[in-house]
Amino acid sequence: MFVYRDFGNSNLNALRNIGFNIDRIIKDKFQPKLNVRIRYGNVFFGNAKWLRKQIKTLKPNYLVVGDPQLIGIPGPIGLIQTFLLIRTCRKSHCSISLILFDLPDPQGSLFGSLISRYGGKVFSVCNDQIECLKFSNLVNAVGPALEMCFIAKHETRITYEHRTIDVHLPRPSYSPRKELVEIVARQSLSDGINISIGGALNTYEEYETSLKNTKIVVVTNSIISNCVGKWPLPDGPFTHAVAYNFEALRAGALLLSQDCDAFKQLFKDGVEFQSFSDHFDLYEKINFFLKNEVLLNKIAEQGYLKYHQVVSNQSILKSLLKNGIPV
Repeated sequence: MFVYRDFGNSNLNALRNIGFNIDRIIKDKFQPKLNVRIRYGNVFFGNAKWLRKQIKTLKPNYLVVGDPQLIGIPGPIGLIQTFLLIRTCRKSHCSISLILFDLPDPQGSLFGSLISRYGGKVFSVCNDQIECLKFSNLVNAVGPALEMCFIAKHETRITYEHRTIDVHLPRPSYSPRKELVEIVARQSLSDGINISIGGALNTYEEYETSLKNTKIVVVTNSIISNCVGKWPLPDGPFTHAVAYNFEALRAGALLLSQDCDAFKQLFKDGVEFQSFSDHFDLYEKINFFLKNEVLLNKIAEQGYLKYHQVVSNQSILKSLLKNGIPV
């Protein structure tokens, strides 16, 4: 059974794709039916009770929770609700996994730490196993698990000579991304580089089409500050492998991605994408690749092919089956 909340948040499309991938892989192996249960609305209270009711009613063998808000509310009450969930799962002989989109989320880290210590699995979408243990005390985590959030869909890649936008920059919504984008945008416009900036289009479909028409896509992996709580935590992590990386690779553009150890575990730097350290390094590499478009196209194509390989394989979800989902 896969459960998540639908309240129009930014992760909704990713959660639907995760459900699709779980269903596809389980059907290929066992042919059972995946039960998907959705908690509608941005409801704060009653989520934990709703989840335990789903378990008691449907009696799943395996539970994947797509939102820590379904486990409990922040604070001591949330701890009690987590233990109640673990007890309910044990009584029902149901294994449990939690998906964490943001590792520094205090609520998710706390609930995930408890679940991982009682034999559950934690999927960290954006961070790796070492970071999960170091910064959130998760002992049974796997990641980065970005591949779960995307569906394999092969399309003909548009080569660089047919792309009219030179560079796409991310939406300058939060620090430290905001300052980097503003500096690079000013420099690019001054030098006559044709740029687009995230957040200017009305629909996701328009955004996807724009990326397919772009030669270079810039992605920052810094954890945003001044958004929820005190992110990043004082001792880190300071970066995470965001989904925009996969969107750029899927579009067949050259990905210039801010240094991130977790992302480098998935793709080869300088072969399937190109990393950068700061706005000086970024702008230097933008100019270099726009003047060396054969190399630009070669790396972009390698990243495009590797993206489809990673998403098609779904190795993290398949590892669950190898380790034995009780069905």
